[in-house]
Formats: sequence, C-alpha cells, structure tokens
Amino acid sequence: MCVWRARGPGRYPGNGRGRGGQSAGAAQIAAAQFVMRVERFDKISLRTRRVFDKCPLRLPDTRYETVATWVRVPGETLKLKMHLAGKDFREGLHAAGHALLNAVPMHIICDPQDVGCLCYSDVEKRYRPSRLLLYDQQPGGTGISQQVHPIWESLLRSALRLVAACPCTERTGCPKCTQHAACPQHNQALDKGAAAMVLKGVLSQLAGRDSDGHPKPPPEAGPPERLGCG
Repeated sequence: MCVWRARGPGRYPGNGRGRGGQSAGAAQIAAAQFVMRVERFDKISLRTRRVFDKCPLRLPDTRYETVATWVRVPGETLKLKMHLAGKDFREGLHAAGHALLNAVPMHIICDPQDVGCLCYSDVEKRYRPSRLLLYDQQPGGTGISQQVHPIWESLLRSALRLVAACPCTERTGCPKCTQHAACPQHNQALDKGAAAMVLKGVLSQLAGRDSDGHPKPPPEAGPPERLGCG
C-alpha cells in the first residue's frame, strides 16, 4: 500500500502557481512524501501467474521525499457513467495510470523505473482523491514530473491511443497498453475499457467539456481548493 502526503502546490519551487491558482481540471505539481507500507505478501503460481494465497506481513515503512504531478478526474458524473456500463472506477484509474506510464517514454527520455503511478489493490477500500498521478520514483525527484506537468494533455492522448489501438482482448489489457512490469499489485484490479473511459473523461475536462463531450458552464467563484492526500 502506498500513502501520499502532499506538501501543497505552493511549496514546490518548480510550480509558478499557488493554492487555488489553477482550475479543477488543470494539471498540478507539488512536492510530496511517498510512503510504502507492506501489510501482506501474495503467493503467486509460477505456472498460471495467479495469486493463490495472501499472507499478512508487517515491515518498516519505506519513505522518501519526491515530486508528483497530477490531473483531477471528473468525479460523480464519470463514476455514474462507468457504473451504468458495468465498469469499476478504481480499476479504470489503475489501468489508466499504467497506460500513462507506458506513454511517458514517447515524450520524455527516461528509464521506466524512474516514474510511477498510483496502483490500487483488489482489497484496498480507503478513500483516495479521484486523480491520475505520476511521481518520481527516486528520493528528491528526477525531474520527470516537472517535464510531464506542461504536457499532460499530449500524454493523455498518447495513452488513449495506446489503449484504443492495442488489439489485445484481455479485460486487464496487456503490457503494451494497461499492464506494467513494475506494478506493486501484480497488475490486479485493472480494466482496459474503464481506462479508456477515464482518459476520455479527463481529456474532456481539460477541454472544458463534461464526460459526455458537452460544453461545461463557467465555474462559480469560491474559496481556494485545498490539496487532499491520497
């Protein structure tokens, strides 16, 4: 399980915008603390690659300071749309995150192990904000998140093309589209179709449209948004 403690966008020197300076659909970047907490280990069959037993385990947390960038995912409207389509929202977020990881090398020269995303397990129930988040997987950051921050829309489009063009028929996708070799959850809780819905929903939001592609009314003025922790 990964725990995020965001430091707030106003504290990251690479971000020229303070709290409340961006719309809800805009990409954001912030310093963050990554915490890896081990609570169990899975026994996986070498023949079928399926988990056949889950055993409790407690190890010291792994912590480091890093940098993360993210875009918010349209919440209730998209969740309802996915529910009506028989899709799981968390599985869509997880698979969309993997698609983004697979698309990053198309835009930025990097080692695939230097960038990560939020990965959801099949048993995790705790609340997380609805967002697609990428982070530098090295203490202190590697600069990848800072490079991703201004190209989120292009990255989302590349990820959507990967998912849409991949000929695989597996519900969880394949390593070319929505699976990732470094996934700490062993590529469980993934849905390729749901990933496409999430990516389209975020692109519509960035373009000022709702999840059905209709123009959104201008937002009402309100208090500055507080940065949640995932």
